[in-house]
Amino acid sequence: MLSIRRLRGAAALVMLTSSLIACGGPPASAIMATADPGTGAQPTTATQPSVDPGGGATSSNPPITIAAFTGGTFHAEVTGVVTTTLDYPLLGGQSIIVAGATIFAFGDASGAGVSVAITDEGNTLTISAPEVSVAGGNVGADTNRCTITVTRADVSGVAGTFQCADLVAVYDNLSKNGNVNLTGTFEATP
Repeated sequence: MLSIRRLRGAAALVMLTSSLIACGGPPASAIMATADPGTGAQPTTATQPSVDPGGGATSSNPPITIAAFTGGTFHAEVTGVVTTTLDYPLLGGQSIIVAGATIFAFGDASGAGVSVAITDEGNTLTISAPEVSVAGGNVGADTNRCTITVTRADVSGVAGTFQCADLVAVYDNLSKNGNVNLTGTFEATP
């Protein structure tokens, strides 16, 4: 059965992410961290928890200290009521670091896109595409449904994997809802 509260939360995340992607991100005043003038590095706070589908923290994300991202990719395999593959390039100018979070924006010219947020509270992803729109993470209502793990965060960039099970999604031009599973990777490079 569909939980209206979960659907509203997912819809809000999809709308926020779509707005960020379509409008070029938040205003400069919303970006709180400042770059180190010597290196250009712009750190987030130190570590963020990662939760596995069995529940409970299993590891911490490494700190992300790269100030700007110019390249990267997002790849997802979607199964369930919708079966599709999603691939998007990084939208470098729209990927930002704010206090306690690094938010990567991936998308295409049609307005379809994805955000991946690595935060102090946990990691999330939001997909807004013609094929399917869904949000999940290892925080909130989806704590036991998603694992989003940063596998690398160094001078060469940030990379990670995700696996989510049984998330409520909307599909078929937003006219239907059902459950999907997601697996995939993301990468952002300076």
